[in-house]
Amino acid sequence: MKKYFRDKLDANASRYSELDKAIEGARLKITTPELLAASLFYSLIAMIAGVILGILISLFLRKTFGIEYVYLGAVVEFWKVQIGISLAFAVLFFGITRYLVLSYPYYVASSRRGKIDAALPHAVNMLLGMAKGNVPIVSAFRFIAENRHLFSELSTEFEKIVVLVEMGGIGECHEVCGGNNSFRETEDFS
Repeated sequence: MKKYFRDKLDANASRYSELDKAIEGARLKITTPELLAASLFYSLIAMIAGVILGILISLFLRKTFGIEYVYLGAVVEFWKVQIGISLAFAVLFFGITRYLVLSYPYYVASSRRGKIDAALPHAVNMLLGMAKGNVPIVSAFRFIAENRHLFSELSTEFEKIVVLVEMGGIGECHEVCGGNNSFRETEDFS
């Protein structure tokens, strides 16, 4: 199933670019083809549940009200209406489940964005204090990344920056910092 969606994604990448951005923004450990396959799988399961619920509701209506025929512009036998009710519930459950699964990355990304916005003023204040104390930039970023209880989702973003800088080596840090290792040398904060 994932291979089918991977091929579909490769054929029309622009169609799924927003979903890719939402998955990345939510920091979910799932690929777009995996999410598309999961949405189809769970939607089909929900569709089966919708058919069963539609049958149960139509049987309840038949037994409660003793309906044998329904007038819908013409006389229609109830078993045809029963099939229609079952199909309506199946389509409804399929659509709702697919929407919920595919909108989950957008919800998580939006939630993370709110948490980052709430923690950002505190992190900037902490970075300013560290800059005045002449703490190296990477150490200040590492402090924010390690204190997840204070900075919540913002720590995840700072952790990503620290990992990229450390993997790139000190040369990368010198390029980013302009050859300086502290805030004081980079910018005058007094």
